[in-house]
Amino acid sequence: MFTHNQTTSNHAPDSHYGHFIDNQWVDGESGETIDSTNPATGAFLTKIPRGTAGDVDRAVQAAARAFKSWGKSSPAERANALLKIADLLEADAERFVAFESMDVGKPIREARVDVPLAIDHFRYFAGAIRSHSMKLPCLTTK
Repeated sequence: MFTHNQTTSNHAPDSHYGHFIDNQWVDGESGETIDSTNPATGAFLTKIPRGTAGDVDRAVQAAARAFKSWGKSSPAERANALLKIADLLEADAERFVAFESMDVGKPIREARVDVPLAIDHFRYFAGAIRSHSMKLPCLTTK
């Protein structure tokens, strides 16, 4: 077990990340980056792009394009998308626990509560989508 300021090499973040826009990682428009550090230790974690209004515009345009197909998807398809996210988080939970601990500087024991709760939230809302999308005769007739 490791503490809030310890990690293993397989839990080290990548050296840099981009914005996730239009289903891909992209550099920021300006090329400028921000150093992300562990607030508990001050240790460098990774570089992230410094977002600009142009980056926001790209993301909004991509979201508008994606909404056209997402809006036509069935409640079951939407629920399955949330369940897939939960499954992916769960499959790599220990890495997300380490990242959460490093990113916000909290003890690892707290991050070990947060990540499973996030997974539970995705599963809960997948169920909510299905249960609230069904038209029940007793609710729709007068």
